[in-house]
Amino acid sequence: MPSRPKLVKIAITCEADGRQVTVDVDPAKASALFWTDQTVENLLASYYRSGLPNPTGQTASGVLAAWNTAKEDGTLPAFMVKYPECGSGPGII
Repeated sequence: MPSRPKLVKIAITCEADGRQVTVDVDPAKASALFWTDQTVENLLASYYRSGLPNPTGQTASGVLAAWNTAKEDGTLPAFMVKYPECGSGPGII
């Protein structure tokens, strides 16, 4: 059976000021990356509404609250990461 290459890091550049962050996407540490309102709301939050096993207790409303809560500097998260153990959190740039 052919093997699939494993991604381990993705570099993200912020459009407004060119800031960069490297996201560790090793499957043991991150299982998905979301960076638009539509994917956070329709895919990530929907996952937590689905009733699939969720040992962390994360909820769709918790995901959306994190996505829509501004940091101290007034900016919203640029992306969200879905962790293999079912937790999710905002990415920091």
